[in-house]
Amino acid sequence: MKFLFILFLPILSFSQSIDGISFEPTFPTEGDTITIYCDVTYGNTGCGLDSMSYEFFQNDSVAFRAFHCQGMATALCPTTDTFQIIIPIGVTGDIDFYYMPGFVTDDPNCTFPIFLNGDTIPYPSSVDSITIHIYPSHSANLKEYGVENIEFFPNPTNGVLHIRKPNKEKFDCIRILDRNGKEVKFIKNPDSTIEIEQLSEGIYLIQILRNHIVIQQSRIVKY
Repeated sequence: MKFLFILFLPILSFSQSIDGISFEPTFPTEGDTITIYCDVTYGNTGCGLDSMSYEFFQNDSVAFRAFHCQGMATALCPTTDTFQIIIPIGVTGDIDFYYMPGFVTDDPNCTFPIFLNGDTIPYPSSVDSITIHIYPSHSANLKEYGVENIEFFPNPTNGVLHIRKPNKEKFDCIRILDRNGKEVKFIKNPDSTIEIEQLSEGIYLIQILRNHIVIQQSRIVKY
């Protein structure tokens, strides 16, 4: 009698898809810690996180990487990589953040090590990116221009903001930006209140200008 032995080997697809990238806070400033959420779906089971890292390049771009374990079976494995990135003081403007997920195939932390030669597979074809505008910090503006703190209240507000400022503090105008950086309201020579009933619910950035220079900015919530 003859016996036929068939050895079934796993078919490894090493595939993944990046489903979306989001971040908070809405209006980050220099010195802030930005939290970035990256939704990714792997094509194999056992996609637990192995390691994460990030690196700045010339203060205008950031590469952040996450390596996951590679499972033996083909199946969808959705997960979210969460990065906390500290923005150095002095780094402002538009910063490009590049997300590069990949696999670790033989780390002891992984349930199913496959190779034994230290290989990782970064899959650069799966790179995705998001551009985040970094604003100058509130404290830096106050110190540089000798401005005393100007307050807006109540915050959150349902439509009317009151301005509390030192008696001698003067400024030319107020500009309100939405979360996309688009100007939605401009007030020249404002008095003690700002009417924002017409704005949609959400988070906004208020900028105070003197001689066309932003001397202070604050986040407000409209509900």
